[in-house]
Amino acid sequence: MSNATRQLTVIMFTDVVGFTALMGSDEHKAMSLLKTNREIHKRIIKKHQGKWLKEMGDGTLASFHAVTDAVYCAGALINACNEKGIDLRIGIHSGDVIEEDGDIFGDGVNVASRLEPLASPNQIMVSAPIHRNIKNKSGITSTFIEEKQLKNVDEPVRIYSVEVTESGEVQRSYSTTKRPNPFLTKQMLIGVIAVLIVILAISMFFNPLGEGESTSDSIENYDIKKSIAVLPFKDMSPDQDQEYLGDGIAEDIINKLTKISDLKIIGRTSSFSFKTKETDLKTIGEMLGVETILEGSVQKSGNQLRITAQLINAVDGFHIWSEQFNREFSDVFSIQDELAQLVVSKMLDVSASENKISNINESAEPEAYEYFLKGKYISESIFQMSFEIKDFKLAENMFRKAIKLDPNFALPHAGLADLYNTYQKAYAYEDSNLEKQKYIDNQIEEIEIAYGLNPQNDYISRVMGWIYYNIEKFDAAYENFENSVQLNPNDSWNLLALSHFLTNDGLYEEALVAINRSIDIDPIFIAAYNIRGIINMHLGKYDLALKDFQKTIEIDSENLNSYYWSSVLYELMHDKHNSQKMWEILKFLNPEVESKLPIKINIFLSNKGKEAFDEYYIINALLESKYQDAIELLKKNKKLLFNYQMLNKMPLFNPIRDEKIFIELVENKKSEYITLKTKYGNLDFLDL
Repeated sequence: MSNATRQLTVIMFTDVVGFTALMGSDEHKAMSLLKTNREIHKRIIKKHQGKWLKEMGDGTLASFHAVTDAVYCAGALINACNEKGIDLRIGIHSGDVIEEDGDIFGDGVNVASRLEPLASPNQIMVSAPIHRNIKNKSGITSTFIEEKQLKNVDEPVRIYSVEVTESGEVQRSYSTTKRPNPFLTKQMLIGVIAVLIVILAISMFFNPLGEGESTSDSIENYDIKKSIAVLPFKDMSPDQDQEYLGDGIAEDIINKLTKISDLKIIGRTSSFSFKTKETDLKTIGEMLGVETILEGSVQKSGNQLRITAQLINAVDGFHIWSEQFNREFSDVFSIQDELAQLVVSKMLDVSASENKISNINESAEPEAYEYFLKGKYISESIFQMSFEIKDFKLAENMFRKAIKLDPNFALPHAGLADLYNTYQKAYAYEDSNLEKQKYIDNQIEEIEIAYGLNPQNDYISRVMGWIYYNIEKFDAAYENFENSVQLNPNDSWNLLALSHFLTNDGLYEEALVAINRSIDIDPIFIAAYNIRGIINMHLGKYDLALKDFQKTIEIDSENLNSYYWSSVLYELMHDKHNSQKMWEILKFLNPEVESKLPIKINIFLSNKGKEAFDEYYIINALLESKYQDAIELLKKNKKLLFNYQMLNKMPLFNPIRDEKIFIELVENKKSEYITLKTKYGNLDFLDL
């Protein structure tokens, strides 16, 4: 009687290139090569915690529990076999398999076997589940190739090419079915260079592409046993329509735990990035630098709520503690408090910490709280991705329902203000747009109501900061950004907002303090790495900037802004080849970027007036070595937007640094810099 077992497994298929032809011409040499290949495979598969399953002619089949083990193994196999004159093709997939009587069948095997023939010699081809698990691992780079219907596979498979380097230094190779244009057009060059003018306004406000010294991400200052990531709670409802509830409960617990100074809590952005990925807990722990993970599930039926939670040691999978709550939804706030307290009691001395946890949800009506969570989920997870009016209206409606049910609940007012702010900057940014003032008035009205109801909430202060920044009330904006950090110094978005403000005033050293802390809290926070890269770029530290932009590509190899900023940086480094390479990948990922980007830039430039255009032409002249043209432009306009740090530190300006007009400009900007530093440069409130 057979003993069949089904499980989720990582399957690796390898094949020797040219073996059949060699067998026909020199059978003895072919069999010797096959023996060598077998010995190498068995040794390296075992070394990477894999299981040798079987040999099929010149092909081998192996399984692994962890995706990273399989990919690192594949890289090691190619290197070891190359040394013996053997070229391999490798395919890797993760899926359900059935093991029966020593053999293995199923989707995992079938897809891996179909990927392998698509590889070039010494190339590794993987599916999307593999890509999602490795895209921010050191020494591994994956590049999207195509979506293809594979034989005997129901759905099309997204296929990626993977490169593995032993040193962890990623060397990206770009390969697509499209032939790249070998030259940037003049329009594209201007588009790239203009980014230096817009600084962060595009990436933070418009998101045109769809979305210090130290660059260490080390957590050595923390005891890893007192570090935790809270994953979004899984939606277990029959209709799978309660994701907003799982996200909201997890976020509330994160916010509560950030108040515990003895714990290191990973930020929401990094923890939630695993929501749609099939990543094992050990890998998540390694990527986030934590030993402990809280995961759970949620299901609401009528007024009945079931929440399960497990506290797990990510290193060995040991369940430290688990609990199930079956209560009425009206108890949701007390459940969240209990969950946070139970986590603390298992990780720290309860008597030293239990009084620090408080209910941040005020005294809201439960139904109003649920509508707030729905509105926030639609606003942040749907509208800010689609920018479709129907999604805006749906989010607005959810917030309005929450306010109607409980007018004294502050958070829906803040959520509505945040939604209006996003909408206005996307659809009504220009002064000529009649809706602009309407939505600015709406933002101010709602955020002032929220602040009046709860001035001690850091989210409310941060949203108020963005709104005041948008209407150029900079002192008020800074006051609110500072207040949000003081209220919750362990929130990565609060720190990012403060860093953005300081960056746009050219206070780069201060901005680095805030953004480094943000990255420490949220180690795979793409927006934070991009800001730090821009800061380092403007300080002339191109090597550090490049490291930051490359990190964002490691985190998400399809993130458009990452390629955009990399292209800009390479242009400044006079590396036109790599600048073009980054731009071509960007255009491959989003063919519409060529038409959309200049429009977005022009919107911003028109808001700043003629000054911005002068800056844009000066930079272009310097890059094209037309130094006299740059000098003449400097003489015509002495009220440029360049800041002191940029002028003083960027190598771009070296050819004209000794010119009298440039020296005068630097002195004028230095005076402005000193004023701003006196006004906004004191970060003692960060309590570092």
